[in-house]
Amino acid sequence: MSFPLERHPGSIIFVDDDENYLAAVKTIFPSQWNIQTFADTSEFVSHMSAMMTVIEDMDAYQRGAIERCRKGGSVAIEVLRFWNAFPERYALPKVVLMDYHMPNHSGLDALEKIKDWRGPKVLLTGVADEAQVCRAFNERLIDYYVAKQNSKILALIVSTVKLMLNNYTENSSLQWNAWNMSMKPEQTLILGYPEITQALFKFVDDNCEHIVIGDPFGVMALGYAGEVKWLQLETTATLDAAADLVIKSGGTSEDAQSVRAAHSLTNARINSALGIADTPSAVANSFQIRIPSINEILFGAVFDLTVGGAPLPEACYTAWQQRQSQRI
Repeated sequence: MSFPLERHPGSIIFVDDDENYLAAVKTIFPSQWNIQTFADTSEFVSHMSAMMTVIEDMDAYQRGAIERCRKGGSVAIEVLRFWNAFPERYALPKVVLMDYHMPNHSGLDALEKIKDWRGPKVLLTGVADEAQVCRAFNERLIDYYVAKQNSKILALIVSTVKLMLNNYTENSSLQWNAWNMSMKPEQTLILGYPEITQALFKFVDDNCEHIVIGDPFGVMALGYAGEVKWLQLETTATLDAAADLVIKSGGTSEDAQSVRAAHSLTNARINSALGIADTPSAVANSFQIRIPSINEILFGAVFDLTVGGAPLPEACYTAWQQRQSQRI
């Protein structure tokens, strides 16, 4: 699995007129997951329409971010602004699971109305619905189906959702977005090596979401309660420039020498990108991994970021999810 350049939590949506089934599916996923259920297809379609509007607003914001960065703006600052501006991103659907047999309209009728949404769609069917399943695949209304007669249906649903989420992440990692504008081809290539991918996942696994940027090269991660972390990435070829920046930023010669010797990295680059005037601090490298294609080494070091533009706690996932629970 490749490392996604951008990741944020979203919602898993179930549409079924069986209230007992909807209550059951809410209990089989981790508590941090946002599970939304609809017993009425009209309400579901209305919700998806609202989510498409959020997606359009986010796209418009990113187009504006591109223009600001082309005029000398900072991608790192734009990431923080984006996180502050769109807490609604947490509600965006990642997977939709639709029962075929719904009152008044079939599940396929509802899926037809959200055809513009490009995420994975799963149809829950009976054995007698095989012809409809074939039609749904042919018309690209669904990406997968699950037979509800399975005796282990809940376990099957969990595994299906995880499969769809992995596919969603893989596809998302191939899609360009505003945050990729500063990425160089060689940086993207570096992230594809399995050992490097594993190290990056280890960094982000305890965080809520992340975005990779190329200038400075690193991963910005946002925690569930709003804490911001930065993984600075350097290659052997960039260590001298990183060390020079330490001195220019008021850091010590000892820290600069430590960077040059590949013992540590500093937060000088991210401080500069965020307009932070603090003296850079050095931390020991969290990892160093050889890059076979260019015979260099990738170094990574983690920093806590305290910056005025960081998302407020009430705009972050934990607070957002609590608000959703209060509405149920």
